[in-house]
Amino acid sequence: MFNKIFKKLKFLLFVLLAFNISTNLFSLERKISLPRSESTYDLRRRSIEKTLKKDYGFIPKHDTPTGRGKDKEFRVYTPTSTITPTEVSSSSNQTKNKLTFGINKVLLENEKIGCSWYMENSEKNEFDFEKEVKFFNKIKHPNIVEYNGYLKKSGHLCIFTEPGDFSLHDYIFDDNTDKETTKKIKLFKEQSLGIKTEIKILKDIASVIAYIHSLGYVHRDIKPKNVVLFANGTAKLIDFTSYEKIPTGQDYVFATGHTLKGTTPYKAPENLRDFFELNNKYEKAQDIPENEGIKIYPANDIFAYGILMHDLLYKDNIVNIIQDMYEEDLSEMDFVDIILGDQENKPFRPELDNNLVHEALNNLLNKCWDDNPDNRPTAKEIVEELERIEQEI
Repeated sequence: MFNKIFKKLKFLLFVLLAFNISTNLFSLERKISLPRSESTYDLRRRSIEKTLKKDYGFIPKHDTPTGRGKDKEFRVYTPTSTITPTEVSSSSNQTKNKLTFGINKVLLENEKIGCSWYMENSEKNEFDFEKEVKFFNKIKHPNIVEYNGYLKKSGHLCIFTEPGDFSLHDYIFDDNTDKETTKKIKLFKEQSLGIKTEIKILKDIASVIAYIHSLGYVHRDIKPKNVVLFANGTAKLIDFTSYEKIPTGQDYVFATGHTLKGTTPYKAPENLRDFFELNNKYEKAQDIPENEGIKIYPANDIFAYGILMHDLLYKDNIVNIIQDMYEEDLSEMDFVDIILGDQENKPFRPELDNNLVHEALNNLLNKCWDDNPDNRPTAKEIVEELERIEQEI
């Protein structure tokens, strides 16, 4: 009888030992085969990159374009509302992996795999493309969209980034979106914490602006369409084709080519005034001396951020508000004149309502879109103020 009990205990011990060893081996195998950095997104991205490299000559990140030789054949793509989606054939006639380019997106067999910039071929566009790729290779921040690489094929030149779920513009205005995007936005809003979620979005944007400003960069095109949102609530900045770099030790830099980049009504009033003054004074850009031009300051981005902030908190756009004040249709120049104001009229800003939006947020908003750039807060100060408001609400 004793022998039977001993044999059973021995067998049970053997089973427990075998189970423990197999469990440890399985755990070790998981640690070896699936390192933390290999998320589902990373694995899918690598699979996509392999396909793009094979069929389209995909160039992964850290390899910058040279701008020489065959590079001259390709166009830079830039999203505009007038562009219709186009398809690009791969180098292999047998492949089924078809790329489709639309507004603010590129699809691989109907799967959104990133953003695409495209324009008519020109030396300037090639310069912008190279500038943006080099920027992505130098700069990394949790609120800058992750850059994966670029490709050139059949007259197309594309920059690939993590796609995001939808733009901040889609979230605010919920217009011109497809069914899938509309579904994502609806789910996002259902799971959001209301004003706390929107403060988080504003903090993300201000954080990345503070970061690029600390390195001497001015984005020059801050707007809801250039911010993408992810399901986890993270906001990331995109489109770095317009930026300027302020040399160390200087407060501003003149705009390259004396161009007024950005989007009405997010263009800073001081940039608009510089532009009109130069236009009245000189017939051609090449006539402008080196000590004159459109001065680019970090405060330019803060004005644009203020307009974006109003869009998000009030779910309305300054252009729509101005248009509703007039019976006739207004031109872009009409909007600019109203926003700038003159000797008889103050610069126009929409009325703010403390019953709709927290007073502290309205006070911050007023500082951001102040007509005088010297009165605007820095992006770092905005982050600090939003953190204080977040605790207060």
